[in-house]
Amino acid sequence: MARNAVLSSTGPFAGTDGGIGLDRAAWGARFLQPQTLGSVIRNSFTIYVRNWTTICLIYIVPLLPLAVLRHVLAEGGHSRWAGLVSFVQLMISILVGAALIVAVSDVCLGLKPNLRRLARKVSSIVIKRLWLAASFFPPFSPPP
Repeated sequence: MARNAVLSSTGPFAGTDGGIGLDRAAWGARFLQPQTLGSVIRNSFTIYVRNWTTICLIYIVPLLPLAVLRHVLAEGGHSRWAGLVSFVQLMISILVGAALIVAVSDVCLGLKPNLRRLARKVSSIVIKRLWLAASFFPPFSPPP
């Protein structure tokens, strides 16, 4: 796909967005230009308000069950298991943070956030970072 297809109003991403009168590409293109501090704050607020449901689902669905489980374990006196769940929650929050970054960047480009695209981009980012981190440890470093 050509790079300009994202910014064209007749491309595959054309469609109205929230009744504001701009097609999705034009609405996204407005974020990709020099902005003042006030416009950055206003546009950030607009992005998060218009995509509140998507952003909440990306964050809450993976982390809420772990938070509840950690609370139940801690209240039940299973502090070691609660600590393990806290560690897992921390690792998943890193993945969730990457997914939020990809989702917001998709919105800024005029794309509707998509679970398949999020998974593909986040997994490629995480695999690259893990490979980089593993290369610093001699037992796990790639052969010379």
